[in-house]
Amino acid sequence: MSLYWEISSLNKIPVLNYSLKHSARFPNLRALMWDDTKLYCSRGYRILCYDTELPKQNWGPVGQYHPNLTQKLYEKSKTLSRIKRSGFHHLMLLKDDSLLGVIDKAIVKLNPDTNLFENVFTIKRGTRPLSIASNPQGHLFWGEYFNNAHREEVHIYASYDLGESWSIIYTFPNSTIRHIHNILWDPYLKTFWIFTGDDHNECFIMKADENMANFEIVFKGSQNIRCVAAIPRPEGLYFATDTPFEANNICIIEKSSTIRILSDLPSSSLSACNISNLLFFSSAVEPSNVNLTKYTSLKFSDNGHTWENIVSWKKSALPSKLFQFANISLPTGNNSSSFLAATGISVANEHMATHIWEIQKERND
Repeated sequence: MSLYWEISSLNKIPVLNYSLKHSARFPNLRALMWDDTKLYCSRGYRILCYDTELPKQNWGPVGQYHPNLTQKLYEKSKTLSRIKRSGFHHLMLLKDDSLLGVIDKAIVKLNPDTNLFENVFTIKRGTRPLSIASNPQGHLFWGEYFNNAHREEVHIYASYDLGESWSIIYTFPNSTIRHIHNILWDPYLKTFWIFTGDDHNECFIMKADENMANFEIVFKGSQNIRCVAAIPRPEGLYFATDTPFEANNICIIEKSSTIRILSDLPSSSLSACNISNLLFFSSAVEPSNVNLTKYTSLKFSDNGHTWENIVSWKKSALPSKLFQFANISLPTGNNSSSFLAATGISVANEHMATHIWEIQKERND
C-alpha cells in the first residue's frame, strides 16, 4: 500500500506548554486504534497499520473483510458509502492479541490464518454499537444503539470467549431509555461506566462491576449528563456532553461523585482520547437552536483545568442527517507514542482524511 509518511509544511500549533507539529495527511484513511506506537487505520473494509517508531516504513496490510454484493456496490460509490456508513467504524485489540472490529451491521474478528475478518455477530437493530468494552479478564460488552422510536427494550451483550459468541446479559425495560451511547471500563475504579440517552428522563450515567452486574445509577434525568465521549483518569472521569438542547461542556465526575464543569464546547461531543496525561475532546456539528456552529473542533488540556482549541474544520455542504454530522474522530486504544491522530468526518475537503501531529513539549529556558 503506497501510503508514505509525508512530512507536512504546515506550521506548528502552539498550545499551552506544548506545540503540535503537523507531520502528515492521509486521504481516504480512518484512524481507528492505537496499540502503543502502532496506529491502525481502515480504508473501506481493509485494515492497515503503521508503526510511528519506524518512520521510513510503509503502511502494512493487516487484514480485510470481504463485503457482500450490496456492500460492494455501496463501497464503490462515495455517496452511497457515506449514506450507508460503509466500512470499519471500530477496532480493538483483545486479550490474546487478536483483533475485533465493527462494520456496518456486523461485529467481525480477524482470522490470522487467512487475514480475513469473519462475521461473529450480525446486528439486527441499528447499524452498529458505538463502542465495545473489555474488562481485565478479556470479557467483552457492548450496548445497542438504534433509532428506537417506540422505546422498545434495549440490550447489553456479552462475550466470554474473545468475541466468538455473544449473548444478552442485561436488558433495559421498555420505555426506559432510547439507546446506549457508550460502555467504558475504568481501570482506576475497577468499574464499568454506562451512558444512555436521549430524552431527559432517558439520560443515565451508571456503574456496573467488572462482571457487568450490580448496576448503580450515579446520575439521571438531565441533558447535562447526556454523553458519549469520556476518559477515565485517577482524579475522576472526564466526559463531554452530547446534547442538541442545551449548551455543551467538558466536565469531570470527581471522586466525591460531584460534577464540575471545566470548559465549554460549541456543540455535541462524540470522541475523546488521552495521550499520556494529555486530554483531547472533539465536538461535532449537530445543528439545533443551541448548537449553531458550522465547525467541528478539537480541544486540548494538559492539566484538566485549562483547555484550548487546536483544530477547527468546516462542515461539508452536504445534508448532515443523510451524510453524517461533521466530526473529528479520534482513535481508541493505548497510545504510547508522541503523535496525535485525528480523522475528519463529513468535513469540507477532509472527509475520511487522517491528520498526524507530533506533540512536542516546549522548553522553558
